[in-house]
Amino acid sequence: MTIRSDRDATFVRNLARYIDHKAEELQSAAPSAPIDKLMMLASMNVAEELFEAREELHRMRVQLKETTETLVDLISQVEEA
Repeated sequence: MTIRSDRDATFVRNLARYIDHKAEELQSAAPSAPIDKLMMLASMNVAEELFEAREELHRMRVQLKETTETLVDLISQVEEA
């Protein structure tokens, strides 16, 4: 199958391999499942991973902001002393 993308071919191949791997994992759990359902479930699993990664990134940004604000406050206190 040919896939057109503005991304690098290696990147696209790696994406396809990742989806294939997810589908293979699902197929081992449900060998008689139709391929279209396996691909849909694989895509949903990948989307779930993406959403979880985005949530984690958001949490990390919030934590970094809070830590930075704390450090700035501590530096200000030291400078004032």
